[in-house]
This record gives sequence, C-alpha cells and structure tokens, in this order.
Amino acid sequence: MRVRRDEALKRRRQTPDTIRVKAHRDATGSRYILALIFAVVVVAAVSVLAITALENRQAAAETRAEAASELRLLIHQVDGAKWRAVAGKTVAPLQREVRRLFAELNDRRGELAKSVDTNRALTDAIHRYQQGITEELVMLGRGSTPAARRIDERVVDPSFNKIEALVSRAQNSAEMDSEDIRTRRNRFKIGVVLLGFGIVA
Repeated sequence: MRVRRDEALKRRRQTPDTIRVKAHRDATGSRYILALIFAVVVVAAVSVLAITALENRQAAAETRAEAASELRLLIHQVDGAKWRAVAGKTVAPLQREVRRLFAELNDRRGELAKSVDTNRALTDAIHRYQQGITEELVMLGRGSTPAARRIDERVVDPSFNKIEALVSRAQNSAEMDSEDIRTRRNRFKIGVVLLGFGIVA
C-alpha cells in the first residue's frame, strides 16, 4: 500500500517542467556522447593518415640510403676492375664487366638523389667516370700505359672522388632524414595516445 502511495507521489511530482528538464538533460547527454564518438573517429582517421605519410617518407629515406650504399659498392667494383687491368689482366673481360657495372650504376642513381641538382651532378660525374674508365681500358689494351696513366690522373680519379663525395653526402642526408622522421613518428604516436585518453576522460 505504501509503495503505491510513493509511486503516485512520484507521478504527481513529474510536472511538465520536470519532464522537459529531464528530456533536455537526456538529449544533452546523447549529443555529448555522439560528439565524443565523432571526435575519437576524426582523431583516429587523421592519426592513421599522418602516421602512414611519415612511414612512407621514412621508407623513401631508407631507400635512398640503401641506394647510396649500393652505388658506393659498384664504383669500388669498377675501380677494382681498372686496377686488375693495370696489373696486366686481360682487358676484354674487364671491359664487359665495367659496362655491366655502369648499367647498374645508372639504374640505381635515380633512387639516390633527393634534389634535381644532386641528380644532375651525380649523372654528370658518372658519365665522365665511365668515359674515362672506357678510354683508360682501351689504352691499357693497346699497351699504352703512359696514356692510360694520364687519363687516370686527369679524368678517372677526379670523377671517382666526385662520385664518392656526392654519394657520401646523399647517404648522410638520407640517414639523418630517416632518423628524424622515426623520432617524429614516435612522438606523434605518443601524442595521439595522450590525446585519446584526454578525449575519453
């Protein structure tokens, strides 16, 4: 009996104003939850896009660093072939080896250069180096050691040093870019996690 009186009392207390206030409170709560869900979805989507972009940039930097390492290996292989020719090895097989190595050099150089200027300088240096090595091997094949030595001093060695300098600079730049991007990506991930906690809290 008493329970029924309490229920009747509650129903009498629920005036139109009370009902409107409760409905407004419920609607506000629903809007807050929807806004919270929307904010979480937006932050998640933006975070995925940003992290993906950073990962792509890091991959590109690592590709440049790897290309620099391979280019350095190739030019040293060319240099080794030249010295074998100087030491009196048969020139014809070494000429074929050098042509193959330069084909690989020209294939990989495009992956190294970050800027147009660097790419042009590297292309010119490799072209000059290839011309010099080719002429030097021809002279060695003819037994003209003095002429081969002059080509080596005037063309081959300076071109080799130029390529080495460009490759080293590009590799250092790529490795620094990769490390910088990795640091920024990790910081961004931490920031996203903290922001997510802040939104939920």
